[in-house]
Amino acid sequence: MSDNGGNFSNLNKYINEMMYDIIMSPNISRILTYTDSSMYGKEPPNSPFELLYKNVFPYGFIPDVQTEVGSYITIEFDDFRLSKNSEFKNGFVVVSTFCHADIVKTNYGSRLLLLYEEVDKLFNERKMGVGLLNFLTCKKIPTLKDPFYGHYLVYKLTDFNTKV
Repeated sequence: MSDNGGNFSNLNKYINEMMYDIIMSPNISRILTYTDSSMYGKEPPNSPFELLYKNVFPYGFIPDVQTEVGSYITIEFDDFRLSKNSEFKNGFVVVSTFCHADIVKTNYGSRLLLLYEEVDKLFNERKMGVGLLNFLTCKKIPTLKDPFYGHYLVYKLTDFNTKV
């Protein structure tokens, strides 16, 4: 594997850091682990790493058809483009958050809104690339099928366009 700092050399590092921060967040790990309405009244899971590739994915989909009641987060990068002077590349980090309709209602409000709040606390204005991630939009995920509902949160990412 080349170590010449190519155009996308840091993307795996960024996504791994984001996944780690998601599973290590006590509130997010509770939301993803417990399906009852009183998840904040419980201890965070002892093994948050078990959430990886079960509830948290480093790509924009869940590999298996989901019938299980649960909450999920996916992370992907999208739409990279060069700046006018080609010194930087601009793209987007897309964090999709969704859950089964049976568990949206909690003792603390909407599970979906709680997920959005916690994800945004972690990533809005977070140092990444050559600047900060900046929140751009939150939109309904149009491809989700009943009984799942959710939104994707989009953050702008700017990084160097290292010449190979």
